[in-house]
Amino acid sequence: MIDWSKVMQPPEFLEATRMTLLNDDFIPFAVQYCGIEKGMKILEVGCGTGYFSRYLSKGTSGVSYTGLDRDTGFIAAAKPVHGDNTSSYLVGSAYELPFEDDSFDGVISHTFFNCADRPKEAIREMLRVCRPGGRVSTVASMSLTFETWHRGFYPPECTWVEKIRDFQGRMQKVLSELGCGTMDYNRGFSASKLPRFFYVSGLTDIRICPLPRTFSLSNAAMPAETKVAYVENLYLGEKKKIENIMELTAFTSHIPEEECRDYIEQLKARRDFWMEHLDDNSIWDWFGASALVVSGRKEQQV
Repeated sequence: MIDWSKVMQPPEFLEATRMTLLNDDFIPFAVQYCGIEKGMKILEVGCGTGYFSRYLSKGTSGVSYTGLDRDTGFIAAAKPVHGDNTSSYLVGSAYELPFEDDSFDGVISHTFFNCADRPKEAIREMLRVCRPGGRVSTVASMSLTFETWHRGFYPPECTWVEKIRDFQGRMQKVLSELGCGTMDYNRGFSASKLPRFFYVSGLTDIRICPLPRTFSLSNAAMPAETKVAYVENLYLGEKKKIENIMELTAFTSHIPEEECRDYIEQLKARRDFWMEHLDDNSIWDWFGASALVVSGRKEQQV
């Protein structure tokens, strides 16, 4: 079995991608639709590095977040939530949650149902540990490809642009042939099926809300510290990913180690360019799409 946080999504890479998927402007909507209020105990299933809990915590107060993920690499890299909220993280299975019945006021997840291979078991467990009257909520990508995007207007000297794209295309093709391609991202439910899935699973008062997302380092509204965090996380994440992949003999038999090391140099060149142009407002390498919040209530016991 592929070590997900080592080969597919190192923690830094996961952090960078979450920055592109969640816009802070929409935190109030996410908190509202997830039904999170002060003093609640919230469980995040498939938490990764805890980014979604940290995202929500920017709009909550006095909430206790517990994050669970099966990947030890993600849990080791998980970070505390913001403000006067609290958090804890543990390794565990979404299909056998290590908690008593009715332990939490709400259960949340982010893109979990897009890739869960046993979604019926997962939601059954979520319902079990959620108190009566509490909400089970998830954010699902409506599309795993960006609906609006542009590769950007980079100057001719940025030869790394095409070199990185070419290598990543070849890398993904080889990984798919080795059985660890992007299909794992979408082996569960599409967003369009989740509202009905929540209904047949026993949830009531089901609500949906879109979460638009756009991302560009050319965006003047993005704080410099956010840009720096994204650039560094993406570089470190992609560098670690290819270094770990290079340990797979089956991969380097298709793409030689020398080409992999050149790819790392191209990643470094991109990072350096981006860091030198944090104030750029002209290149517009950007993308946008939308995610869907789906939330349902566990019925009160009679």
